[in-house]
Amino acid sequence: MKEMTMNKMTSPQLTVLVNAALREDGAVHPLPSRMKGGAAIKIVNALAKHGVITQEDGGQWRLNAVGYAAIGETPPERLLAKAESKEPAETKPESQDALFEEIASKHLDIDTLETRHSDGLDFHETSVWAIKSALDAAYQAGMSAAKQRSGKRGPRSDSKQAKSIELMKRPEGATIEQIAEVTGWSASTIRGFISGSLRKRLGLNVTSERVTDEQGKRTIYRIVED
Repeated sequence: MKEMTMNKMTSPQLTVLVNAALREDGAVHPLPSRMKGGAAIKIVNALAKHGVITQEDGGQWRLNAVGYAAIGETPPERLLAKAESKEPAETKPESQDALFEEIASKHLDIDTLETRHSDGLDFHETSVWAIKSALDAAYQAGMSAAKQRSGKRGPRSDSKQAKSIELMKRPEGATIEQIAEVTGWSASTIRGFISGSLRKRLGLNVTSERVTDEQGKRTIYRIVED
């Protein structure tokens, strides 16, 4: 679905997405100086229709998670955290109790976790209280660990960014045309991607070399690792 959406976009629309991704807050504006008046409005409306930008209460358009994915970028933590906040932080108490009962029955040979009320605390009541407390602590620890793992998402190995980096890491490097072949981006979008995403955001050492051979004049881009 995302691939189809990107294929429907024009070069100016992709350029706006790349520029927005280079900004820390993902803001769509300001647009490139050549995009003015009705043309600028048309581009923004088209991006909104594609579902790759979202308008906030103040009227500002920003790149959303779909937009980052469309250009091969991993959404920033603020968007990942926002998406996770929409999911239930924990299961309903009754679901937890049922889970605890099942664990206690299967692993601790205890038929019920309900305390047996009496004039004083008997052994079963104090033991069950401790077990329930331990199970709850283990459950919360598991939830916390799961959230931490989900927050450490890295770039997808099959993303356009990853494929571009892989091409440029080769000894022979890669040309604009070769990168365009695997990404579908225009030459201007690729140059902005190299300058902004790779050099500025990721801090990669991207070199360029102008060569002339039997294939004509070409610029070779390479990522040089220390």
